[in-house]
Amino acid sequence: MKAKDIVFSLTARILEELSSSETSLSYSSLVLIAGLLLTAVSSFSNSLLALAAVVVFSGVLAFASRKEKSWLIVTVISALFSFIVSFPVYVSPQLNFKGSVDAATFIARATASASVFTAFYSYMGWRGLLNGLRGLKALGDMGEHVAFTLRFIPLFAFKADKMLVAREARVFTVNREPTWRISLSIVGDILAASFIKAYWARLAFTARNFGELRVKRGSYRADLGEITIVILAAILIVACLV
Repeated sequence: MKAKDIVFSLTARILEELSSSETSLSYSSLVLIAGLLLTAVSSFSNSLLALAAVVVFSGVLAFASRKEKSWLIVTVISALFSFIVSFPVYVSPQLNFKGSVDAATFIARATASASVFTAFYSYMGWRGLLNGLRGLKALGDMGEHVAFTLRFIPLFAFKADKMLVAREARVFTVNREPTWRISLSIVGDILAASFIKAYWARLAFTARNFGELRVKRGSYRADLGEITIVILAAILIVACLV
């Protein structure tokens, strides 16, 4: 199997698993806000200890969601890519202690932010994300557009390989460089197709439910699991900011 085939199939499988939801938890916009804030704060934190705590917290959340394999793949890939980017710093003749710490902080930021976002999405699932975005009324219909588009990306990623085969058939070369250029051009087509499919699916979804899926006032309900997650996320946010 070619590398590009592995990339598309792995991306589709991970998103499909993370989007699924087997729990009966009551989802809320508060959990979504906590996850987004912790993701943003982790991207700028200078505390290696706090970032390590974020990764541990994310791992526990992923294991609780029983989606630890997908979470681990995303976390390892994020750490690997950030290490590759910062590797020239470690082999530089002018390397000092401050430079090594800065490079380690960069790796920790990238790993922690990707890890915590994946963990929260694995906990909420696609339906939880949709309910959370609907609860943020300030976003209007944009929240539903984002949720539905994210849901349809795995479906179109499975079809991406067929699109690549069709485009590669028009390239009469065995060089790998044109193949990867074609692969990159597919990304935009996948997002566009996902957005269009999500738009019509959202309209059909809303029409068949006569607007009853809108979040009503006073309908918020949180369980002990959500409260615990929000409290721990708040503690980690403060730790990352200190």
